[in-house]
Amino acid sequence: MIPEIDEKKEEVKHMEAEDVEPLPYWQYCIIYVVVLLCILGIIIYTIIEKPNNLKFFGKKGIKIGFILLTYFLNGKFLVEKLELKINYTRKINHFTIWVSPFIIDMIIESKGSLVASLWNITFAFLGFVILTIPFRRSDPTGILNTMFSSLDRPEDRPNTLLWLTIQNFFTALSLFPFILLWEYWDTAEYMYIPLMIGTFGDGFAEVIGVRFGKHKYETYACCSDKKYTRSFEGSSCVFITSIIMIASFNYNFTTLELILNLILIPPLVTLTEAYAPHTLDNPFIIVVSSGILSVIHLLTMV
Repeated sequence: MIPEIDEKKEEVKHMEAEDVEPLPYWQYCIIYVVVLLCILGIIIYTIIEKPNNLKFFGKKGIKIGFILLTYFLNGKFLVEKLELKINYTRKINHFTIWVSPFIIDMIIESKGSLVASLWNITFAFLGFVILTIPFRRSDPTGILNTMFSSLDRPEDRPNTLLWLTIQNFFTALSLFPFILLWEYWDTAEYMYIPLMIGTFGDGFAEVIGVRFGKHKYETYACCSDKKYTRSFEGSSCVFITSIIMIASFNYNFTTLELILNLILIPPLVTLTEAYAPHTLDNPFIIVVSSGILSVIHLLTMV
């Protein structure tokens, strides 16, 4: 029993250390102002592009509520009550924030729109902005700390939120140009392939690696000299998921495109995930898979 008590104390010490050294408040102000301006910009763009604004905003409100509720339930029940590994709850959250909004759009509207995609990307940032230290400290209910507990892997402290923010920023930044390109080509459904490879492939890679990974290798993280382990068993999930996702959206490709995508994307994306820095594999997966999809489509159009 003594090792378990020590481990709990160590976790508490890490959490206290993170809250003792927040960013200077002027830096938080810059973050909040930038996010606020982005939200105002997308609201104005939505009002211009969407005639039925009230219904559209209602759908988006339901989606952000669903995302935040998932974070809270994961923290409250899976982490605090069932003591499930945070490696697993993070992946549930990752699916909720990056894939479920796009899937809901696909079901409701049959075809995703640029406005809807911009809102889905914005949700990713809103979810992390409200979990920054000033918000968590000013929350008397403890709800935000409960939500944060479903993301806060002990091995990532004190860089949990920093790495999550960097990951989501670069994921959005890397995906957005391709969304515009695919809208222009009328191949908007391409966006689901890199998103699902990143979410399910990388998600199962960690879950399988934690549970069954026997053959380990190491990688580094951004702004840290600490080494992190991955496994070949986990990385194989990226390869398998890539094949499944490309095959699932085969109706978007010509026969030649399908063959080339199946040949190139699975091995190259798997290598990308293997060599990408800790917590930053998703943006790299997005860039590589989206780039290959686009180049192959462009070449076969000629």
